[in-house]
Amino acid sequence: MLSENEEDLGSFDDVRRWTGVGTTWLWVLWLLPVFLLISIGFLGGRNWGSRIAWALAVLLFASLALYIAAGVTYAHVGEPRIEEALPDPSEYEGVTVVLIEKGNEAIVNAAGSFVSGIQCITLGLWIGSAAALLYIAGCSIYNRRHPPQEAEPEDSARLVLVRFFGVDGDDSD
Repeated sequence: MLSENEEDLGSFDDVRRWTGVGTTWLWVLWLLPVFLLISIGFLGGRNWGSRIAWALAVLLFASLALYIAAGVTYAHVGEPRIEEALPDPSEYEGVTVVLIEKGNEAIVNAAGSFVSGIQCITLGLWIGSAAALLYIAGCSIYNRRHPPQEAEPEDSARLVLVRFFGVDGDDSD
């Protein structure tokens, strides 16, 4: 039996329930960064293209900074502290040594997976924002080099005669 005390089991169930509630509402945490990006875009840009470019530029630099920070922090702070806190298997003997080694491996793998997940998400955001910025820049350059051709204004009365009555309206025959 896990515990003979009912309070311990009750608190374990409470933690499990609140963890489920937290993961259900995890998407709400994404609203604040999205709102900030939209605000930055509206404050920085003059038209839709530049607004999107401002928001993407901020996303590009923020995701790159988070990617680097997560890797450096884990490598220089997190990993050494984890290794320091792990129990030493040489202090034990028998089956306990195997359990300690497996536990240590699981802890190191869980921490590495957590940091790897953060880096994967930030790298994806970085690549996506860079690709979108390149697309916007390419479209902007193309539109500046190839401005839209203005059509010659047509005589509206003549256009009405041709479209609705099938008559050219030109009496020069």
